[in-house]
Amino acid sequence: MEFIQCDFTQITDTGVSELRDLSSLTYLDLSGCPITDACIPDLLAITSLEELVLLETHISEEGAKKLAQQFSLRWSLVPSEVIRLTLLQLVRDDIAITIDSNALAEGADAPPQYFVSAESFERLPAIEKPELLFEHLARLGGVGEVYLPLEPAQLVDLRPMSRIHNLDISEPSKVSSSFDAQQWSHLAKLYIERLSLTFINELPSEALQVLPKIKELEVLEVWDQTITPEDWAQLVQCPQLKRLNLVGCKLQDIQEFKPTPRPLELRLEGSDLPTDEDQTKLKELTRTSKLSDLE
Repeated sequence: MEFIQCDFTQITDTGVSELRDLSSLTYLDLSGCPITDACIPDLLAITSLEELVLLETHISEEGAKKLAQQFSLRWSLVPSEVIRLTLLQLVRDDIAITIDSNALAEGADAPPQYFVSAESFERLPAIEKPELLFEHLARLGGVGEVYLPLEPAQLVDLRPMSRIHNLDISEPSKVSSSFDAQQWSHLAKLYIERLSLTFINELPSEALQVLPKIKELEVLEVWDQTITPEDWAQLVQCPQLKRLNLVGCKLQDIQEFKPTPRPLELRLEGSDLPTDEDQTKLKELTRTSKLSDLE
């Protein structure tokens, strides 16, 4: 047996000891399992092992460094047993979550990052108690950074959550058929560090009006819109906004744009490039020395 993937199962340190004699094992994934540093000698004894994945376990940073000397390791320290059980329940509910694996380089104190797949939210109508899903995600948001891709109709389900690191809102498709003001109003109740409005044919006025009400919004990304002077005024009014990313946008009547309330980093990608005169105007408006390409 060369490949074993037992992530988010109940394998313990004792169970790991049963693997030490597997002479052909090259890949092992024990992410989300209730294992500790006690199993490290057994893992090191698997001399054929090449790649080891230990995301969100109780293996310490010190233990992970020992393992990294022998194996290609992906590791992150789970904040608590409650969080491990929360992740386990989400996996059992077929909610696909990708966990950042740069923790060893960044240190155990770096906040965990949880990326939820868009396909998971397409299943919301079939989930018996979707409110429990968002309660689980809220628990993750309390200890780390949660990245969510949603459609506007799903915003109502965010009520159990108060803080989201990265929220991506796209055009209604399967879940809802249109935008309405009530859907967007839920954003005003949240703390969102980064908000992306992507693949939306025409951003509704209700969305623009609610943006300045979002708490702690530092990065705003808008895709494929015509930005009028009125739209610009709404976008830059977000009280804690530090960066505005405009992707594939057309800036209309730039000379009529109003100055930003505070210095603002403006990044452009795939947008109609402004004339030299308009670029000078944008630099003056945002009080920055240059306009940045979006990374």
